[in-house]
Amino acid sequence: MIYHSGQVRIEKRYSQGLSFLASYTWSKAIDNASLWNQNPQDSFNLRGERGLANFDLRHRLSYSYTWDLPVGSERSHLAHLPRAADVILGGWQLSGIVSLQTGQPITPAAPGDRANIGSGGQRPNAIANPNLPRDQRSPNRWFNAAAYVPADLYTFGNAARNSIEGPGLNNIDMSFIKNFNVRENVRVQFRSEFFNIFNHPNFDPPNGVATTVLTSAGAPSPSAGIVNSAKDSRQLQFGLKIYY
Repeated sequence: MIYHSGQVRIEKRYSQGLSFLASYTWSKAIDNASLWNQNPQDSFNLRGERGLANFDLRHRLSYSYTWDLPVGSERSHLAHLPRAADVILGGWQLSGIVSLQTGQPITPAAPGDRANIGSGGQRPNAIANPNLPRDQRSPNRWFNAAAYVPADLYTFGNAARNSIEGPGLNNIDMSFIKNFNVRENVRVQFRSEFFNIFNHPNFDPPNGVATTVLTSAGAPSPSAGIVNSAKDSRQLQFGLKIYY
C-alpha cells in the first residue's frame, strides 16, 4: 500500500471561554486489494488491480469547539441578572463537531464471465469518465452507467478498480449544556444534543464498495448509480446528570 498525505492542524486552548481544534487532511491511498475477500479479476496481472484503496478519503476536515456563552453570572455580559433569569439564560456552554469529507471509491463490476476463466468478479470496459459533475449527481443517478460497455469475449475489462467517486459526508453535531450548582458538592447538568442538526442527507454508496453497472445483455444496468440508503437523519436527545 502507498499512502501520501498533507495535514494541517490548528488548535486554540481554553481561554476566554473558547477552545477549538481544527484538522484537515489531503491524502491518497493506493493498493491492489483492500478487503480480505477481494480477488483480482486476473490473478496473473496484479498490477491491473492497482487503484485507490477502499478507505481512500481525498479530503477530510474535522472541527470541534467548546464555547462558554458570555451571558450570566461570572460572565462578561449580563453578569448581574436576577437569580431567576440567570437560571434560564446564564451559564450555557455550546459545543459541537463538524465533519466534512469526500466519498470512498466504488468499483464497477460486470456480470458473467466474459474472460471465460470459470469465475466472476470481472470489470467492464470504460469508454468515458463515469463520474458526473457534482451539480448533476443525485440519489437517482450518482454516476453515469453508460460510460461502461462489456469487455470483448475472452478478455478482461479495462475499467480501473475503485474508479467511481462515492458520496461524501457533511455532518454537524451540536450540544447545549447548562450546569446548576445546587450546593457546594452537588451539581446538576442539563444537556441537549443535536446530531446532524441541519438534517443534511448523507448517502451510502450505491450498492456498497462494488456495483454492477451492466445487465447480462450488456446494456447499462437500470439500478446502477441508484442510492438506496443513507446515514442517520437529524436526531435529538436530552439528558440530566447529577454530580455529587
